[in-house]
Amino acid sequence: MRLQTGDRSARSAGGGRLTPLRVDINNSGDSILTQIVDGISHSHLVLADVSTAGYDAKSGHVYRNGNVMYEVGVALACRHSSEVLLVRDDRYPFLFDVSTIPHETIDFSDATGAKERVHTLLRQRLDERDRLRDARISRMLSTLEPYADSWLQQWVRQFGPQDLISIPVETAVEGAALARLADDGFIRYEGFHNDAKVGYRWTDLGYAAAKCIADRPPLPPIADEFVEGTKVTQAAVAERKLADAIRRQKSLMEPPMKPPVTVAALRADLIPDKDLNGLDMRNADLQGVSLAYRELRAADFSGSDLTKARFPGCDLRAANFAGARLIDTSFHASDLRGANLQQATLVRTDFHEARLEGADLRATLDRVDLRATYDGQTQWPQGFDPDAAGAVRIGEDAVPTPPTETDSIPETRTASNSLSRGE
Repeated sequence: MRLQTGDRSARSAGGGRLTPLRVDINNSGDSILTQIVDGISHSHLVLADVSTAGYDAKSGHVYRNGNVMYEVGVALACRHSSEVLLVRDDRYPFLFDVSTIPHETIDFSDATGAKERVHTLLRQRLDERDRLRDARISRMLSTLEPYADSWLQQWVRQFGPQDLISIPVETAVEGAALARLADDGFIRYEGFHNDAKVGYRWTDLGYAAAKCIADRPPLPPIADEFVEGTKVTQAAVAERKLADAIRRQKSLMEPPMKPPVTVAALRADLIPDKDLNGLDMRNADLQGVSLAYRELRAADFSGSDLTKARFPGCDLRAANFAGARLIDTSFHASDLRGANLQQATLVRTDFHEARLEGADLRATLDRVDLRATYDGQTQWPQGFDPDAAGAVRIGEDAVPTPPTETDSIPETRTASNSLSRGE
């Protein structure tokens, strides 16, 4: 199912209305595959039900709808993962290829509760998408070349979001500028059309960015730049260049806009900050997120799904992972002193070279790499032997390793034996 602007269904975060369109119901003359690809490419969000479809007659294993999984693959290939929402009503092991993609388990037998849950998930995804969209638009506008904003201002007043932008290209400079706008994601090339005019269409982000600058004071017509002639034209060009220089100088003085630290921004790797101390990500879906070499002291990840997340080299002192899912999660060489992992699910979790002094590890430990250090304040599950699991105890109360027989042989004895052999 895809969600497209229309007259029915829930209202989006941007104020428009959304209507669900099921791609398995083809009401047009086009092929079903054409409708699927078009819907996935141009809709606001993609919602897919990946629940099990039945049992294999020979193996007895459950299987999922192959057509749906194909469509999910197309969606993940051409859309950001935050714009693809997967739901299911079973708890069987998920497919390896899409296990890191955020998905939600919903009880479809409760129709009212299921509708409310899907509605909440869609609103959350739309809100996250809009915040991420604002950050992308700011980044796009910061890359504009001189005078490109004049073209965008003219086009957004003349052409709608679905209109063909037909432009005569008269100089090589104009052609290069158009190509740059296409490379920056404002427009996309549609080929040559009538009267040898080049055709373009807006991208979704390009049209939104152009709307943001539509109300700026217009600059002199861009065509004057490429006309040889009078002193008046040269004066207009000089005035425009001066206005551009002043505006660009002001923009350089303004601090760059940073996206807010949200679940979507972390999953998209848009947060470069090293200092994330006190980060609050309780009950968040952070599967596959990578936060390498960050300061995350006293960060709260309690109840979150951190399957296949990576925290190598992080400062996680006093961090809270209580009740979190830490399946295939890496804490390689991280500092987890005083961290709370009580009642967390740790399966194949990597603590190699980590520091676990004072940490609370009274959790489910299954095939965990515990080649780490701990002390007398570290708490383990009842009956668990950390030394047998590869952990190394440090501190004043550490039990020294007993010497081996080889280590106990005095050096003088070895030397005397050498002399007796005449060496």
